[in-house]
Amino acid sequence: MKGLAAVVAVAAIVVLCLASCASCQKKRSARPVHVESVVAGLTPLARLDALRVEVSGVVEAVQPPEWVIDRPSRLVLIVRGAALYGVPDLERARVLVSGNRVRVVLPAPVVVESWVDAERTQVWRRHGGVLAGADESLDQAAWSAAAALVLEAAQRADHAEQARRRAEALVESIARQAAPGCEVVVEWLDDDG
Repeated sequence: MKGLAAVVAVAAIVVLCLASCASCQKKRSARPVHVESVVAGLTPLARLDALRVEVSGVVEAVQPPEWVIDRPSRLVLIVRGAALYGVPDLERARVLVSGNRVRVVLPAPVVVESWVDAERTQVWRRHGGVLAGADESLDQAAWSAAAALVLEAAQRADHAEQARRRAEALVESIARQAAPGCEVVVEWLDDDG
């Protein structure tokens, strides 16, 4: 009986070693993600970035269950993102010089870009239903809501005012260097331009 127990013990050890080696092989043979990029287009810009707004928030997306007896699928994201305020179209700017006075008229600063930082945004919780898991529309809804959260948080009136003051300071500094001794005035175009 001792001999049979020893054989079973050795066989169990061999099976465990083989199983762990197979697991190691799978881990080592996992292929890295392959990425190819293609430039889809180039857009010339004429803008002045004045303020970057960092945003954090939480998004919860819920997908109703397919079956009455199932639970809903949920995805919760801890969102990190940013937005840039800037003068969007410097080609619309006007510079008027009268004696020793320089008047610069600019389009008002707006959010020119906003994005979700995919590297810093984290999936905090994800669970599917018991009978049917979540489909990709849940992920799409969560990431779309994250982008909307970043843009909405960035569009506060005080951020627009800070961007306006920063753009004024930048333009005044540049104009004073170009026209030393001149009075520099920055004005803003209304929405109709």
